Amino acid sequence: SSSPSSPPTWLRTWSRGTVPLELVRSHILSQTPEQIFNFMRNNGYDFYLCRSSFRSLDEATTSLESLSVQQCRAFKSHLMQLCRKIGKSSLCEMEHFQIVDDVGMIGTSRGNVEKNNIQNIQKCQKLLGGGKLKGPLSIHMATYRLLFLILKRLNTWFVELYPLLSQEIGMIKLIRRTRDFVFTSTKSELLNKLLDLTADESIPTLSVKINRMKAAALLSSYRTSSNAAADGVIGDISSNGANDDIINPSSSSFRQYSIFASAFRQLQNASVSRFRVSKPSGAEPHLAFRICTENEQVVGEGGPYRQFFTDISRELQLPESPLFMPSPNNRNSMGDHRDKFILKQASQCSECLDMLRFLGVLFGICIRTGVKMMLYCPPLMWKMLSGERVTRHDLKDIDYGTAEVLALFEQLDEKSFMQTFSSSETQDFTIRLSDGSTKELKKGGSSILVTWQNRLEYVDLAFRARIYEHRVEIEALRTGLESVVPAQALNLMTWADFERSICGRQEIDVVMLRRHTKYSGVSSTAPHIKMFWHILESSSQETLRNLISFCWGQTRLPATDKEFEITHTRFLIKASSYRNPDRVLPRADTCFFNLELPAYSSEEIMREKLLYAINTATTMNADQNQED
Repeated sequence: SSSPSSPPTWLRTWSRGTVPLELVRSHILSQTPEQIFNFMRNNGYDFYLCRSSFRSLDEATTSLESLSVQQCRAFKSHLMQLCRKIGKSSLCEMEHFQIVDDVGMIGTSRGNVEKNNIQNIQKCQKLLGGGKLKGPLSIHMATYRLLFLILKRLNTWFVELYPLLSQEIGMIKLIRRTRDFVFTSTKSELLNKLLDLTADESIPTLSVKINRMKAAALLSSYRTSSNAAADGVIGDISSNGANDDIINPSSSSFRQYSIFASAFRQLQNASVSRFRVSKPSGAEPHLAFRICTENEQVVGEGGPYRQFFTDISRELQLPESPLFMPSPNNRNSMGDHRDKFILKQASQCSECLDMLRFLGVLFGICIRTGVKMMLYCPPLMWKMLSGERVTRHDLKDIDYGTAEVLALFEQLDEKSFMQTFSSSETQDFTIRLSDGSTKELKKGGSSILVTWQNRLEYVDLAFRARIYEHRVEIEALRTGLESVVPAQALNLMTWADFERSICGRQEIDVVMLRRHTKYSGVSSTAPHIKMFWHILESSSQETLRNLISFCWGQTRLPATDKEFEITHTRFLIKASSYRNPDRVLPRADTCFFNLELPAYSSEEIMREKLLYAINTATTMNADQNQED
């Protein structure tokens, strides 16, 4: 086609809001539809008068070259938000023209469309690192639409090419550098193909016998008698030893009584191929092994299976656990991620390393069967598990105090340094680790003082020692994980993918849950169903997690719509047949994610009954009948 002509004055000034709408209308009405379409297309405008494409390859190339890798990663995150808002289960289902305004939808009331578009771009730019991108086309939506189309095309190719790629070290490094730009749906498709190819077609025959009530009672009794639950403490940057009563309380009770240790003893000698169970047909639960509960009359297998992973998650984060401990930020209520737990040193304990490998196997089972663990671990652990680069900021996420002191070493000038570290207060080449023990940073480090001249060497060695202090433990976890999930699949996953696949999303998305809710014997528009969703929309995350646990045996849902579909997860609300519904409590089938919800006469009564049920139910017994 002929080269595009320059936009007329009225179109150039339209974006500045200086042309009356009537003048614009008169110009448009004087043209034929074909002339209008060709003119807008040639000049890169869509039907909203939004500059959404480029007039030449040079313009497009210049715009893309101005983007940094960090901005592209942030843009992909922004795309995920838009995808959820418009109800798409995959970025591959989105079209480039849906990237328009601040809610990611077209066809809304816009007023000055170009002005709204500029505001949206500015919001995107703030998300993508703050400030404007370099280049003359920095504020054009065309840049974002073009990048999306490129990523979409690359993901289409990636599905076809990835199985053909070798898994040599060089290729693995390349895959890990580019996996941020692979869509979640693309990874999910490839992951499921690889899991299916490596699955064992035999039915699950392994079983684990547990007594949940006895384990909880014994652990609680031991903890009370030994006063193991004590406040954490952390001292200066180096110390002569750990506070064993706080950092390393006796773990004998854990090894003897916990459900995790019991399962470890029963399954540790099983062939790992027996955990790679193929997906069942239909809506049957996907189980790697069966859970046999004592003293609980449970109907079905899915509920006890999910509850098992919930129970061991809680145990692993108890003070008696030999595998996890509160992070320094957790113990001292400092910095970010104050609710996180980190790995304990286990390099000198062969049984602990065996337990970590078993935990890695359970991580792999989570990925294969869709069950979730409720572990609260910082990004540092997931990054090391996925092989991603860790930074000094990752240390700050677990030990704010130490990170700040090390930063101070770098920032002080020579005079301030000499004043701070005088002869009466010195620092040698040692560092205190997370468990309170002291590590020499170089041979004879306890006898080498930190000076102004060697302080940067000290800071570098100290950061490395702290960031990689759990390298042995991570290797044990990864070994167990790779025995259940092929490394070719794991290499696709970012640290966020690892956390999401193993632990799900901590936040319960009521809107997404409602999209995946079915109804039996009751209409979705019934008054008490509307009351139910209104209560959930105004409930805290803690209340929502209690509800999911009450109905399903775990507190976390699939992270995406696609995961709901792949795992055949749906929430079912059933009708209740009680003559006087205001006198009874809701009931749940945890094996099937079902809720029997009575038709309460008011929202107040429903809230009271619902909260009582979800906050007081501690067993999965099916023999506790209700009478009206």
